Amino acid sequence: MKLQFETLKEAHRSIVMDIFNTHIELGTAAYPEAPLPLSVFDNFLTLTRGYPAYVLKLGEKPVGFCFLSALNPHSTFNSAALVTYFIAPEYTGRGLGKQALVQLEKEAKRNNITTLLANISSKNQQSLNFHEKNGFAHCGTFKNVGNKQGQTFHMVWMQKEL
Repeated sequence: MKLQFETLKEAHRSIVMDIFNTHIELGTAAYPEAPLPLSVFDNFLTLTRGYPAYVLKLGEKPVGFCFLSALNPHSTFNSAALVTYFIAPEYTGRGLGKQALVQLEKEAKRNNITTLLANISSKNQQSLNFHEKNGFAHCGTFKNVGNKQGQTFHMVWMQKEL
């Protein structure tokens, strides 16, 4: 079944927050310590204003979401964007993240974005491997800045030039 990209909108509030909250509970892929209320979805809509943002669907089933957002609010940084994607755990390892990244890269190029950045927990080896495999390079580490579930972790920054 072909992955479809549906523009992120209000109707996706519950499914996006369900997927995000699942990742919050599972480990350090999502940084908050406890599940967040549905109202946090408003932050996603604000962050993605003017940027591509999608819910990923297999048929009619939402299986993840992805978006680009500003690295910095100053126009000086308009050629760079932060990349975010979360796939429902039961759908990871199927190439959906790769397809989401390809879609976001196409949209980034269309919008004159030449650099994608990702910040990743040092405890999230799967994501670190994914980004490296897909052309991202390590560009910095903030050591011991996170603590979740009794584990201290680094924030690893990775960058991809388009």
